[in-house]
Amino acid sequence: MPPQTTRENAERYVREGEEYVAGQKAIVAGLKTLGRSTREARALLVLFEDSLAGHKRNLDALNEKAWEEGPASNASVASDPKRPLT
Repeated sequence: MPPQTTRENAERYVREGEEYVAGQKAIVAGLKTLGRSTREARALLVLFEDSLAGHKRNLDALNEKAWEEGPASNASVASDPKRPLT
């Protein structure tokens, strides 16, 4: 398997971050249902959300750079339905 590109790594970090956030939200909800304190779980959720936001900013920057560099670097970006093809 060839090594992953920087953009592929960034995409993976975003996917994994979204999974961590979703999992932590479930933990917070479960604790709330049990009537337990959610203070520490919510604090960890904030950290996960902040980290995810940073990964998303990084991925956006990499995608912008790829668009500026032209078609040769747009292979995985072109399949993104949110990005206009120009």
